[in-house]
Amino acid sequence: MARVFDGIGSGDHLRYDTAVRTGPPFTLAAWFRSITVNNNQALLSLASVISDYNSFVLIAMGGVLGDPIQARQYDGAVAFAQTTTGFSANTWHHAAGVWASTTDRRVFIDGGSKGTDATSNSPANLGNTTIGAQWYAPGPAIDAEFPGRIAEAGIWNVALSDDEIALLAKGFSCLFFQPQNLIAYWPLIRDDDLDRKGNANMTDYGSVTVEEHPPKIIYPAPQFISHKSGAVAADAMPMAMQQYRIRRVSA
Repeated sequence: MARVFDGIGSGDHLRYDTAVRTGPPFTLAAWFRSITVNNNQALLSLASVISDYNSFVLIAMGGVLGDPIQARQYDGAVAFAQTTTGFSANTWHHAAGVWASTTDRRVFIDGGSKGTDATSNSPANLGNTTIGAQWYAPGPAIDAEFPGRIAEAGIWNVALSDDEIALLAKGFSCLFFQPQNLIAYWPLIRDDDLDRKGNANMTDYGSVTVEEHPPKIIYPAPQFISHKSGAVAADAMPMAMQQYRIRRVSA
């Protein structure tokens, strides 16, 4: 089950009141299914704690011709990379924004349609991480509320490669890609808003509900130690042993 947001005027969003990343390099990614292409819709954002509206946001731009995805930011001026194709209503899409530096940002929809931008731009004072909207404090002010479902949101502290983004869009879980650099991961299965990699557990604001998860998400299998008498789950063993996977020995 994905998390469902009611969109403009609802106040629906998930928020952690710390920015899990305050500057490049980083990557934002999520699956989404919007009910409309008529509004700008924030999927995942890092935003300011003062009234300067500084932010980084992965956003579906329904208010722009062609309905592209943008890796967008604001430091008093706007800079963004924009996909070459757009999203459709009532369709699952994968979006990813890659911020390699203050002068290198890239964005993708469904693993392709890559857009780039090299404008120098450096948002500051970031203090929250939000799914389903942009939220600024003080104020508070909420913007670009998302109407529809979001799932499998992840943030890395590195710039993922084009090939890694393409594989994410095929349905592989965030856990497969540079797990040592995956700093936050919210599968958003049912009403579980916990961060499965760090401590950025989301709080539900408004009336965020649940609906069907994106199909065919592929998760890593648990590791097992096997021997003649059976198998033991890796997470039940000492950490020093979990790096090994031993094949079953035939009798």
